[in-house]
Amino acid sequence: MNKLNPGLRAWDRVERMNHTLRDGLVKEIGSRDTGDSNSSSTIDITMRMVRGRFPSPAWPKPRRFVLTGVIPTVGREKSDMEIRTRPGHFSNESRLHANRHEKRKPCLESAETGLCLAIFRGRIGVFLSLVAFLCAPLAHPLAADTEVTQTRIDAGRKVVESATGLDETQKQQALEFYAQAEKWLREANAAKAEKARLMAVAREGPKKIKKLRARMEEFSRNKTDDPNALAPNRDPDGMGAAIKEEEAALTEAREARRQQMDILSELTVGAKNSSTEISANRKTMERISEDLNALASADDPIRVSEARGISLKTHRILIREKIAVSTLRQENHSLLVDLAQLERDMAEARIARCQARLDRLREAAGDLREEKATQARREAERDIIESTALPGAFRAIANETTQYRMELEDLARNEKTVAEALAAAKAGLDGIESDFKRIRQRVKVVGTGQAISSVLRARRAALPSMRSYRRASNERKEEIVRATDRQIHIDERLHAHGTVGDFAAKLMLALPDMPESERDGFERKARRLTQAQRDALNELQKVYGTYIGGLTALDLAKRRLVSVAKSYVDYIDDALRLIPDPSLLDLARERVFTQATWWLFSPANWSEFGKDVGSLARRYPIPTILLAGLLVVLAIRKRSSKARLEKLSRDAGKIRDYAFAYFLEAVAITLFIASWPLLIAGVGYLLVLSSGTDPFTDLLGHALFKSGLVLAGGLFLIEANRRDGIGERHLRWPAPIREAMLRELRWALPTVVSLGFLAIIMSQDGAPSALWPLGRLAFVILMMVFLVLAYRLFHAHGPFMGTWRKHPSTHLKMFLELHFLWFPLLLLLPFGLALLPILGYRTMSLHFLDGVEMTLWFFIGLFFLREFVIRYLDIAELRLRHEEAVRKRNELHAQCVREKEDMQKTSEEKPATLSSLMEIPEPDFRELGDQAKRLVQGGFLFSAIIGIWFIWSDLLSTPGFLGDAGLSFYAPELADGIAREVSITLGDVVGALILLVITMLAAKNIPGVLEIVLLQRLPLETGGRYAFATLTQYSIVGIGMAAMLGALGVEWSSIQWLVAALGIGLGFGLQEIVANFISGIILLFERPIRVGDVVTIDDTTGIVSRIRIRATTIIDWEKKELLVPNKDLITGRLTNWTLSNRMTRILITVGIAYGSDVALALRLLTEAATEHPEVLSDPAPLGTFEGFGDNALTLFLRCYMESVDNRLATTSALHQAINEKFNAAGISISFPQRDIHLDTVTPLDIRLVSS
Repeated sequence: MNKLNPGLRAWDRVERMNHTLRDGLVKEIGSRDTGDSNSSSTIDITMRMVRGRFPSPAWPKPRRFVLTGVIPTVGREKSDMEIRTRPGHFSNESRLHANRHEKRKPCLESAETGLCLAIFRGRIGVFLSLVAFLCAPLAHPLAADTEVTQTRIDAGRKVVESATGLDETQKQQALEFYAQAEKWLREANAAKAEKARLMAVAREGPKKIKKLRARMEEFSRNKTDDPNALAPNRDPDGMGAAIKEEEAALTEAREARRQQMDILSELTVGAKNSSTEISANRKTMERISEDLNALASADDPIRVSEARGISLKTHRILIREKIAVSTLRQENHSLLVDLAQLERDMAEARIARCQARLDRLREAAGDLREEKATQARREAERDIIESTALPGAFRAIANETTQYRMELEDLARNEKTVAEALAAAKAGLDGIESDFKRIRQRVKVVGTGQAISSVLRARRAALPSMRSYRRASNERKEEIVRATDRQIHIDERLHAHGTVGDFAAKLMLALPDMPESERDGFERKARRLTQAQRDALNELQKVYGTYIGGLTALDLAKRRLVSVAKSYVDYIDDALRLIPDPSLLDLARERVFTQATWWLFSPANWSEFGKDVGSLARRYPIPTILLAGLLVVLAIRKRSSKARLEKLSRDAGKIRDYAFAYFLEAVAITLFIASWPLLIAGVGYLLVLSSGTDPFTDLLGHALFKSGLVLAGGLFLIEANRRDGIGERHLRWPAPIREAMLRELRWALPTVVSLGFLAIIMSQDGAPSALWPLGRLAFVILMMVFLVLAYRLFHAHGPFMGTWRKHPSTHLKMFLELHFLWFPLLLLLPFGLALLPILGYRTMSLHFLDGVEMTLWFFIGLFFLREFVIRYLDIAELRLRHEEAVRKRNELHAQCVREKEDMQKTSEEKPATLSSLMEIPEPDFRELGDQAKRLVQGGFLFSAIIGIWFIWSDLLSTPGFLGDAGLSFYAPELADGIAREVSITLGDVVGALILLVITMLAAKNIPGVLEIVLLQRLPLETGGRYAFATLTQYSIVGIGMAAMLGALGVEWSSIQWLVAALGIGLGFGLQEIVANFISGIILLFERPIRVGDVVTIDDTTGIVSRIRIRATTIIDWEKKELLVPNKDLITGRLTNWTLSNRMTRILITVGIAYGSDVALALRLLTEAATEHPEVLSDPAPLGTFEGFGDNALTLFLRCYMESVDNRLATTSALHQAINEKFNAAGISISFPQRDIHLDTVTPLDIRLVSS
């Protein structure tokens, strides 16, 4: 009963509740419903109680309250009103519906802790207030559906910011809810405005359609205005103002058309998806209602729940408005489409009218400029005639002015041409952009199919190409440079002229003496001629500026035009790749082969080809001459080149300084011998570059270009693998591989070239569609040839695998072990490509063919580059070995000479010096070569991965291919503040796998490459280089894994709790491994030990060789490897002999016999240490006498070395030197001695025992 106390005591608060309602807990809606704010109404309400469900279990009798009433209005019919309330949801939803003029419209929405009804100069009675008050405590306070406003959101935000019972996380969560509610409220207001607009369009649409049709008829009747009417003042300024006005009107009309096109596109796509969208929004409404009902049982703080409730209600308002908008669009779709189409047609009519008027104005302005320029030229010619009797200086000025006027006349014509070209470019750009949008809209609506493929191919053929733009752009740039130079020259000429008076005075100085009256006449003529010339120069300066600006604008417009056209072409190509052609059953028709033969060998086609080749030779004379010259040189020098190649092959094994140059010469000669197909490729390339050629010529040019390249590459491989070729003599390729390559290429090369030529020329879009099946058949056979070739070369018992197994290397070991994996994939590649044209995907198969061809040539080129670098390293290694052998031979010879001389001087054997006992380290050329080759292998792998990515990355992003192939896995994505699941595509998986491979290769090879290329050249110690390389490896792995997870749509926000939980689990379950890993990172950063340091742990002393993730490896002096957990190195005690200073001290203890000369012994100790080259002079060696032992006088020698690397050898050498010096000085090294004293008090018992 305690729960009902607030309700049972409600009778005591009736007056207070009534007072609250009377003071303004009402909501006015009269103007929204009745449309008349001055109308007066009264509300009569009756209440009846019926049995029903009630949410509170403590309420004795479930009740449901139904309130009905009548609203009489002044001057209108009565309207029925009904309010249905349930106590459990009374404050969640209260609705008032008025049935006025047979239409039900919303009249009242939302009440919070009471019933707030719209009243027109009236109020609700006390009893209704009591009912509302009784029901309010039984509903959750957050379930109220009062109207959410910006004021309420701001008030809630302020309450949360000032709340003291919330922690920072809860405050942030509540503020995010309010921010989301604010965003949704703005969108809801926009949706309401759109709904109002649609309702207005539905009301006024028919009238507007009639008006638009009438205006269209008026536009069709009106003709283009006369330029004189458009610009009454026929002067350049008036014309320029009129042109700018028309350009602004044209831009406005184009923008209007763009907007209507967008509206049409939205309506077209929306009509297709409207039902689905409405259904999805209704499901969203249900989910929001469920979330609102679940707020009552939520455990969140009240302020957070309030914020979330407001956010959900705002979202519900937004979704409700969206449903209303979608419904209005669906119901009025035909009207909206008609209206948008008329608006678009009206905008296009305005564009056509503005364009025509603008063309007229520009033409009139150009004519005006030409007319004025012609008039000025004629005046200058009259000045020439009048200046015939004048002195020569005057005639020269008149002639120059005439030349300037003629130049101005030509410049005016050029400017007019540029203006017309600029207008055409802008019109073309606008047409391409609008057509691009229209095609995308059509493809989005109807999809890709045979019907749209012909349209796309026609559009692609009509689009401008980049080749014509480049040629015209170069010409424009040259013209801009010429005009700029001329403008600078005119500026300099004006600057040199000075004022008119000064220049006229200079002219007068050149005249002879004459009477004053005649001199005044000449001075007036000089001023007039000078002023005319200055006016001409000023006009030229101005017109050149306009001309240069027009050329620049034209170039930018053309560049923009070609850019949009390229995007259009890319879009068309991506769409055509997914549109299959008809079945290959068309090959069964007899006419296919007849048509193909006739088209391929048609005299008309080959006649056009001959004409195009002739015009090409005239257009590109220099490349034509170079190709002809190459043909002549090949014919003359081929035999001598082969002889030179044989000589170079015989000398390939000789060690010379110029051996690599000879190798490059052999490669160049091989290229030269195999380069005659490049003539064919060159002709094809020139045909491809030229524009305006016959379609047959264009197709033949593509086929010749690609076939010539393939033939040249194949011939180079054949020449390289011949006997005495660069493969045998220079690159040392195994004989079985060379023989297999020669055997297979001799049959495969002509077959591939022929089939490739037919596949290219009969499969392109420019070929007749009847020939496409033949091109597809040629492509299938070509892929089968590749499959057979790959099998014969790389099967398990083939020449390549057999040779690699006999001569395995480190980088081939994994390759050989994974033969069972990559070999089937290699065979599946041509087989899969052959399936594409069989299934009808001709365009995609051609795209794949280009990709495979580029990949093949890329790997061949990369392989030869690798072989060239390795050949250079081999030659360098051989040369170094040869030089080292020569140096040793010379040293040995010199040593023998010195020994003979010494033997002649003395026959006594000299004591061995310390230097003769030292081993001089020699350079390990093989190790140097292996490091360089590892670097080459790493570069080869990276280049291969990057090259494959650049070649095939566009395929991963092709719409509809891998990018749209959804898998049954989903990744979270935030859209409109709501997390939704998005399907992971096959392209995402492939991209992630590529990133994984790149990460593995980078982590394995980049540290070694950095070590060889960079770190060894820096002043870093071994430990510093190792730490840098290891941390780089860790960073690469971390970045690669993050990139891979990002490619799969996995975000940190979605896995951070999983990572935290795994971290806790791993911390308990694998705490030792985690501790060792963290300790390893601490070792790399803090560096208490480094790779190369000499350390002592417990009783083991050795050198740190590796610091791994779990343990550190220490190699002792016996070459045993000790694995020490990283945690022990951090928490335990160890001795690092080389931490801050690699200097180490040697302590040698020597005992000499009693009676020896101690001072001499100490001096000899110091001399022995000083003479050794490894002993430092600072600090100086120190010999001390430190005790009287039982059997010897104890001496100590303390000396220092720069490092501990040769500690044992140095200690041994010092011991040997000390022993030799003491023996030479007669000082005995003491040893333990004992005196035995026998007791002679009693006789000794001596017995002889025979054996």
